[in-house]
Amino acid sequence: AFTLHANGNSDIYLLPVGKAEPLRLTSHPAEDREPAWSPDGREIAFSSRRSGDWEIYVYNLPYGELRQITNSAGFDGNPAWSPDGQWLVYESYRNQNMDIYIMRANGSDGPYRLTENPALDYDPSWAPDGRHIAFISWRGGNPDIFMLSLDQVSDTTAVNITNAPDAQEANPAFSPNGRFLAYYDDSSGFPLLSALPLDD
Repeated sequence: AFTLHANGNSDIYLLPVGKAEPLRLTSHPAEDREPAWSPDGREIAFSSRRSGDWEIYVYNLPYGELRQITNSAGFDGNPAWSPDGQWLVYESYRNQNMDIYIMRANGSDGPYRLTENPALDYDPSWAPDGRHIAFISWRGGNPDIFMLSLDQVSDTTAVNITNAPDAQEANPAFSPNGRFLAYYDDSSGFPLLSALPLDD
């Protein structure tokens, strides 16, 4: 699943493995972007401006049903699924600050705010153990990857796991076994992908 900008608009497309032509999933005149597969492969969460501002939607592929998950006056985007497919973590700009939130993927519970630091917190990724979330934060003056335990949700318990003042980390992604965290860095003048080993 990916975003394609064509004819002045961005939509979500699917590319079947081994095929040359993608299938168009959304066709709304507003922008759709940042698709994320559910763990069972039956749903895709994505960000859209179709309601007038950026909100998160979930498209159910077997039934062709679309539901709006978030409903706030600010920006909601960049969704990622919990390993059990029950929750979504996402970034949200509210009260003049970008923070990390979670809510039920069916919209029945939440949102719950996970970070409150006045610096930018964004780009969340849910660990395979279901109990940790990695995200990018500027709270140290530059973008670093932080790890937050859902057993101790507090800005003071979020751990800076890269702590690289000269780097520009982005897009953290866990390996399926949770032992490595991959991320993007272009601070050297050309893009690099790195894999960071994680201890217990």
